[in-house]
Amino acid sequence: MRKLASNAVVISLLLVPAVITASPVRLRRRPHQQTRITTFLPHSNFLTIPASTQVPVRILSGVETRFSRRDDPVVAQLTKAVYVRGKVALPVGTLFEGHVTEVHPARRYSRSAELAVHFESVMLPTGEVRPISAIFSALDNARLMAVRVNSEGQLRAIRPPVWKRLAGGFIGAGGFAIARVAFAGAAGLAAGLPAGGAALVGYELLWRRGREINLPPSTGARIRLINSLTVNTIA
Repeated sequence: MRKLASNAVVISLLLVPAVITASPVRLRRRPHQQTRITTFLPHSNFLTIPASTQVPVRILSGVETRFSRRDDPVVAQLTKAVYVRGKVALPVGTLFEGHVTEVHPARRYSRSAELAVHFESVMLPTGEVRPISAIFSALDNARLMAVRVNSEGQLRAIRPPVWKRLAGGFIGAGGFAIARVAFAGAAGLAAGLPAGGAALVGYELLWRRGREINLPPSTGARIRLINSLTVNTIA
């Protein structure tokens, strides 16, 4: 009996490692972790000035309808910085370069002069040149200069009303007639005024030239962008 008991103990000891080896091994799983990929985008240094923006400039090259010709160059300089999102997009001193696209000097029959300029490039103080499309939108002291700017950027000289021209002419004719009284007497004055008045009316309405347009250097104006303009602020 003792021998059988010892054999049973030996057999049980031999089976214990097999049972341990055959038992499944359970591994602890770690919770699933998502990998986050962060993309660092470079800071944008490009600013876009929207279309229809108006900028103040001064004309560097004088333009006059009596002497200017089509395709003559016109240069204007920015006088106030243009900001986009609080940043300077166009600094003071930026140059707008263009050319005369239309010019009609004043003619007889009181036809006033007409002028149009188109700007096709802008040069930053850094030397960068960007293409643009822009036209005049206003002139400083336009009333004093007797020039009107329409929505298409065309400049047209404003002629005074007919009654003002005639009144001024009659005043001059009256003074001339009074001077004649000392030599010809009242009879000469009565005969001379009707003929002189008719001649003056004909001259003012039919033969007198209209106004010219004269934009001397340093003339203040405003330019309107037809298309948007994108510039690099660190160029």
